[in-house]
Amino acid sequence: LRVSYGLLNLTHRESHEHPTPLEPGKRYRVRIKLSDAAHAFPRGHRIRIAVSSSYWPIAWPSPEMAGLVLFTEGSRLSLPVRAPRAEDADLPAFAAPESLTPHAVTRLGTPKVHETVERDLVSGKTTFTTEEDDGGVRHEAFGLEVRHAKTERFDIVDSDPLSARVEIVHTHTVGRGDWQVSTKTATTLTATAKEFVIHARLDAFEGGKRVVARNWDRRHRRDEV
Repeated sequence: LRVSYGLLNLTHRESHEHPTPLEPGKRYRVRIKLSDAAHAFPRGHRIRIAVSSSYWPIAWPSPEMAGLVLFTEGSRLSLPVRAPRAEDADLPAFAAPESLTPHAVTRLGTPKVHETVERDLVSGKTTFTTEEDDGGVRHEAFGLEVRHAKTERFDIVDSDPLSARVEIVHTHTVGRGDWQVSTKTATTLTATAKEFVIHARLDAFEGGKRVVARNWDRRHRRDEV
């Protein structure tokens, strides 16, 4: 059971506004804040802490292979401790959440989610792919039909952090009767040692005919990322 995790770019150890590079061979003391979690550890349980220099695809890898040496003496895990109180027994149960009455919808198709991990043993390339389709729904109060589908692909090659690549495609469809419109966006993110490279495309359709097409190519300095 993973209770929580925390991420820190070590060049941000002193400031997120002014990152500073690390000096190889030098020791640094850092503090990493874990995500808040409403969890209680039962008496007698042990807590495992795992430390890694990468967390792809949650965090983009550093431009070069990096190694960490941990000096655990003096390290500590600080967790909030709430002692039981006598008045806890008198606390009322939570009331039901308040919300608007949902309007009627009809599901047009079956939602689908498909995830795969492909491993090329020759090249060392790993690909994680997620495909989702909500199947579409019709809002009965006003007859509008909407549907969303996406494909996300994350690639990386062993020992080559600059091979990291992300491709994301989203399709949104909205329609009522003869009026049908849709948009398709495709974004690719890669990186060099100095820059992030982004290519994005937007296509918009009405009645099956493309009415808008846009392309963007951007480069952003990595700034110690």
